[in-house]
Amino acid sequence: MIRAKKHIVWRKKKELLVLLDTVSGCYFTLNPVGQDLWLTHIVDQQPLEQTVDQIAGKYNNPPAKEQILADCHKLIEDWKNNALIEESA
Repeated sequence: MIRAKKHIVWRKKKELLVLLDTVSGCYFTLNPVGQDLWLTHIVDQQPLEQTVDQIAGKYNNPPAKEQILADCHKLIEDWKNNALIEESA
């Protein structure tokens, strides 16, 4: 299971989701797919495969699910590298 680190706060305002690292002061804005991934997989703890299906269902002519999954894995890795998320038991 992956979760946001305790020092990360987020807010959604209209179409924008912003993550704030309260330790470093850095903030990150997420595109619509990043928002869906953060809110469903990180916040709601929905399985990644279910999140990918949900993302694919929101768009006309979406990329292949394998591509969405690969993009989600890359984004999750970026979030780990920026100390936004962590593995939990």
